[in-house]
Amino acid sequence: MNKLFLDLPEALENNYNLPLRCSFRPISSKPILPNISSEKSGNADKALALYSEEKTNKIKANFNLAPKIILGTVSGLISSAMGIGGAVMNVPVLRYFGYPINKAIGSAAAIGFIVALFAVIGFLFSGSYLSANLPLSIGFINIPAFLIFVPITTIMAKVGANTTHKVNKSKLQRMFGIFLYIVGTIFLYRYLNI
Repeated sequence: MNKLFLDLPEALENNYNLPLRCSFRPISSKPILPNISSEKSGNADKALALYSEEKTNKIKANFNLAPKIILGTVSGLISSAMGIGGAVMNVPVLRYFGYPINKAIGSAAAIGFIVALFAVIGFLFSGSYLSANLPLSIGFINIPAFLIFVPITTIMAKVGANTTHKVNKSKLQRMFGIFLYIVGTIFLYRYLNI
């Protein structure tokens, strides 16, 4: 370095002294929030509390128990019979009850585990009852497929949950609607043997 700046020795000295001259340490203090005040809310804490209360009140939780039981039962029966986890059925149901799209998807994933658990128990007992003699299977449950799909779905559930938090809510809702149309079209196509 000295050879490079032999003609400018003060450049090396200035380069060495620069961090010493520019050292600055801010005084530590509590964060200063902007003063948000209005006639409706008052200070920032009250405004935040009011805003969060308004958001949570938008969820329609005043449905009777009967529609919840009926839609839950129908959703579970269809999901189990179709061999799906239930998100395809449960997200629209939860959106109908007023849940935001990201909460509906997360709740449907949790519900899907319960639906899958009862479906596995049903396929296990029905296959055992009917004495199904399928290779590498217990009842109607194929063990290699089970061992392959459990780790994959566990990993992809986390990826899906992280993705729903990063994507715009209205865009996510549109994408899920398109997905449902595609799935519905495929099921009708197969059912009608077109």
